[in-house]
Amino acid sequence: LLDFNSWAVQSVYGHPAFNGILMALSNNIFFKQLGLVEDINAYHLFSIFTTFLLALTLSIWTKQTFGSFASIVAVLTVYTFPLLFGEQHFNVKDPPMAAFFALSLYLFWLSFIKRRPLFLVLSALAGGASFGTKFNFVFAPFILLPWIIAYGVTLLKTNTLRHVLSKKMVIAFILYPIIVFLVFFLTWPTLWSDPLNNIPQVFRYYEDIGRSPCGYSFPTYSWFIHCSQLLTLKYFIYTVPIFPLFLFCIGFIVSIMRFREKNLVTILWLSFFVVTIMRVTLSVSNIYGGLRQIMEFIAPMAMLAGL
Repeated sequence: LLDFNSWAVQSVYGHPAFNGILMALSNNIFFKQLGLVEDINAYHLFSIFTTFLLALTLSIWTKQTFGSFASIVAVLTVYTFPLLFGEQHFNVKDPPMAAFFALSLYLFWLSFIKRRPLFLVLSALAGGASFGTKFNFVFAPFILLPWIIAYGVTLLKTNTLRHVLSKKMVIAFILYPIIVFLVFFLTWPTLWSDPLNNIPQVFRYYEDIGRSPCGYSFPTYSWFIHCSQLLTLKYFIYTVPIFPLFLFCIGFIVSIMRFREKNLVTILWLSFFVVTIMRVTLSVSNIYGGLRQIMEFIAPMAMLAGL
């Protein structure tokens, strides 16, 4: 994977390279240097580690907001989900993308709660890692927007908005998309030789595989009627084990009732889940490989189950 002259590395019509480089690093450390695991397994250790990172992020986030019991339930929901348990051993894209995605949203929320620009920069780096693995992170603004609006209104009512939006916070917020893009760009050396030609090829790839198959205009009545795909919701109901699914349903209702608590964090969790599921259910984007392609939904599902 570190042979930058190979055809596979020179091709830019495909997924970004961030996780591939870290997989190669994992193989170099655990197979070539330490000899602890076999060749192929050394690559997949990276996905297993990022799954742990996902569980750790959810554990910390739920413990900070709703206590230790919610944290334990969230982690158990993650590790007892059969899809993730299996995919982490061979899927080199979706578990890492989901882990970095969840970490980025947590750090974004934390940066405003703690009023720390550093956390916002770290959130951008994690977002760049997710974007540099797979382009699902382009939906992050739509996930964050409801919480930003709700939290902003709360701050306006208490006259504390100016204390949160310090000069450093505003600068970090402006630099956020730039940092995300730089992580994507700087970790893919193939792009460097001709970025004006290579970068559009990456976006063209995602347009080709992710474009909605719907032939009707968005968002018309015909679009809603003929293009909605209930298959994603069926995948969700059939794939999630019964007890975690029950806890999630209860938590979904409770989160709506308690949305004013804990700096409105459940608004963010609800938005995270709803936007992720509905963007493929309403045919905003295409899904061709089942729930694994929107694996970031596991994070809000687990945290809501903890409620």
